[in-house]
Amino acid sequence: MQHETISLKEEKLLIKEINELKAQRKQLSATMGSKAEINEAFDQKDHIQERHKVLKAENSNCALNTIPSFIY
Repeated sequence: MQHETISLKEEKLLIKEINELKAQRKQLSATMGSKAEINEAFDQKDHIQERHKVLKAENSNCALNTIPSFIY
């Protein structure tokens, strides 16, 4: 079994890169939020889209009922 050696300078660069990656991972985790929060947001989105469809249909019905008769 052979072992490779690296210089102290290279080792310090690798350690610095590892620490930067760890910091990025923490930031990413904080930014993304929990899976529960994400799922709740998608559920709310679905509810809002359904509500939008209902309101759009109601609006269409109201518009048809308010058209003056002389247009027909």
